Amino acid sequence: MSASVETERKFVIAIPDIEFISSLDGYTLSEIEQTYLLSSPTVTHRVRLRRYHDRTVYTETKKIRIGRMSAEEDEREISEDEYRTLLTQIAPGTVTLRKTRITFEYSERVFEMDLYPEWQR
Repeated sequence: MSASVETERKFVIAIPDIEFISSLDGYTLSEIEQTYLLSSPTVTHRVRLRRYHDRTVYTETKKIRIGRMSAEEDEREISEDEYRTLLTQIAPGTVTLRKTRITFEYSERVFEMDLYPEWQR
């Protein structure tokens, strides 16, 4: 796994004009299935299946919080077989999260916007 420090800022927003966003540089759309796995109280361990229009990518991620908005993140791409094996370690009381991720550039920054099926206009 390759380690890096990630700083997250999260916002709840109204659903924007998707047609406009799809015209911006760096626009991509993917479908994500994310499952949280058994881990210690100080570590978040998850696997993710991410479908793009032309491929599917599987990743395993471990995050160790180092601040309120930052975490040391170890992430690696895994095979579909590894993904299926790790799914057997789902954390009790959790379910697989499904969302659509839109990535785009705006004002010289890269944004990731997650759309959830239950989000209403």
